Amino acid sequence: MRHRLLLAAIVLAAASSSAFAGVVITSTQVNVATKEESAISGFVEADRLKIVTPANTVIFRGDLNKTWVIATPTSSYVEITPEIVSAFAARLAAAQTPGSAEQAKLQERLAKLPPEQRAVAEQQLRGLAGGSAAGQVAYAKTGQTNTVPAGRCELYGKSVNGQKQEELCIAPITSLGLTDADFRVLALFTAFMGPLATSPVAPRADYFNWADMNKAIGFSGIPLVSTLLSNGQPALQDTMQKVERASIAADTFDLPAGLTKRELATRR
Repeated sequence: MRHRLLLAAIVLAAASSSAFAGVVITSTQVNVATKEESAISGFVEADRLKIVTPANTVIFRGDLNKTWVIATPTSSYVEITPEIVSAFAARLAAAQTPGSAEQAKLQERLAKLPPEQRAVAEQQLRGLAGGSAAGQVAYAKTGQTNTVPAGRCELYGKSVNGQKQEELCIAPITSLGLTDADFRVLALFTAFMGPLATSPVAPRADYFNWADMNKAIGFSGIPLVSTLLSNGQPALQDTMQKVERASIAADTFDLPAGLTKRELATRR
């Protein structure tokens, strides 16, 4: 009986631990034009996701059905709910209507961005406009391979409406010792963000069409290198340095204290 009680105590202690097993991804993003490098970290659990870049942090909480986007320079954040996603989807649909007032406003905002950021935003918006329709997104295997710090991968070209937008070097997740269950949260986040999943609101487009990508390439894969193209030329390149199972502290996915909340304007 004592042995059984001891075993029960150990199980309870493990279940209530302050850290949980998950997947931690570290990568490096390079602005091809400026050669500027940025470190990016990803923390993945069954229903929680966190992406950290120098400028922003995105936290998705599937258990709370909300996403927080934190602007590091201003120590502020916005909270995204399903209602906000629906409102922004309507605005983006209006912005894609030629000659509309919403499109004029969007172009005005894009014009104020630095050239590199504007190119990336425009590329992602083009993907948003045509990426959801059947048959418009294609992945073409080049037959070439590459080896990066995270492992070996095969090269693919990603096209939207016949226009090449990305070059991806994809590895099977099994080669990294991972399974589909490890990335279940990606499907949850894609469903939560809906048509915004590939917009500039999302931290990384490559991860958030994961199910569609896997269906197209014929296996469960993960891009170890992602090169975003602008006018056919490389603009941003992400290279994974390490993908590993690790214990993630429970408060990793909490909203940090001391931030100022900003409201998103969802009306037209």
